Amino acid sequence: MKPALQLYRRIIRVSRRLPEDAVNYYRQYAKENFVTFMDESDPDRILDLIKRGVDHTKWVLRKYEIDGQAAADLEGFLGANVANS
Repeated sequence: MKPALQLYRRIIRVSRRLPEDAVNYYRQYAKENFVTFMDESDPDRILDLIKRGVDHTKWVLRKYEIDGQAAADLEGFLGANVANS
């Protein structure tokens, strides 16, 4: 659960860079997904969900043309958590 919670926090922080009208939508989307899967206990499934969360967040950053550093930070997060699993 810890990596998933860390990712959720990162997504919330990154969402500050989005246009004002998109911030609440993507924060709510992230929250709904986190709550939906918070009881997941299968490590492989959790890793898959984390990868999907990172990929989706990177897509959103590209959609709004947010700087590449935020996406690189998410890749670093993903790499660290894949290595630890």
